[in-house]
Amino acid sequence: MQQSDRYLIESSVIALPGCRDRSGSPLLFINCMDNVSKLGIKTTNAPSYEELVSVISYLSQIPGENVCKLGFTVVIDGRKATIKHMRSALRACQQALYRRIRFIFVIQPEKFLDQQKLNFELIKEAYQFKCTLISLNKLLRFVDAMQLPDTLGGTLHYDPYLWILLRQVFFCQT
Repeated sequence: MQQSDRYLIESSVIALPGCRDRSGSPLLFINCMDNVSKLGIKTTNAPSYEELVSVISYLSQIPGENVCKLGFTVVIDGRKATIKHMRSALRACQQALYRRIRFIFVIQPEKFLDQQKLNFELIKEAYQFKCTLISLNKLLRFVDAMQLPDTLGGTLHYDPYLWILLRQVFFCQT
């Protein structure tokens, strides 16, 4: 794992917590929130396209071959995201998960105008996967609440530091 990958995982920009959607596909979560921490303090810049491709590529190698055959379901939190960050995340998914994407769900931005811009962006861009703009409530049709992180209204507690620690222990044992 590269240092930039580790940083993006630790900062909860991206997560592969080991949960599945209702069809059994692995869930990959991308948090495209603007670079403001939970305390309202500006943090580092949003990750670059290259950094996103790197960490998504790394995470896509973790699930078993049988699970990967189902394709990944990617959930992008677009509630407070800029169109630029969303576009970067979608392109990174297309690059890193080429032909291994089952669905991409983009949680609708909070502002109506941003929703319309994103809708236009999704129509305009020629992505090679199905991308759906969705509300948190409708996301529950595809993902059980127990499989959703608490940051998205689910009941799953995901600790990125513990995830990295367990990953390191796994590597030491193999």
